[in-house]
Amino acid sequence: MALFYDLGALLHKREQNPEAIDANLITFVEEANDVLLKVRKNIDKKNYEKVYKHILKLKGTVELLAMEEAMEEALVIVDWTKTEGKVKTIKEIFKSFDKRVKGAVKEVKKDFNIKEKV
Repeated sequence: MALFYDLGALLHKREQNPEAIDANLITFVEEANDVLLKVRKNIDKKNYEKVYKHILKLKGTVELLAMEEAMEEALVIVDWTKTEGKVKTIKEIFKSFDKRVKGAVKEVKKDFNIKEKV
């Protein structure tokens, strides 16, 4: 049972284009943790452009997985990069986003039997 994403919405989209959805899920599983690490490091460095770039990499899949709360958090992070806000204001939001994305990665791996490349 998917707790971090909407399995029903994903399966509906998957019926329409299974190869593209599967490819997107595999890429998400393989790259999400690395992208999250880059976002965290660049938040600490106040490198707003890189945070923006990396959040956008995840935003599409977060939307595909119908992760409403994570999508809202991604938009807040994007806005933070545009206004060049204070680091402490975004830390808690990113922490929640990070937890949701990692949870979704774990569930997608299990639900779709995806193995990460070593």
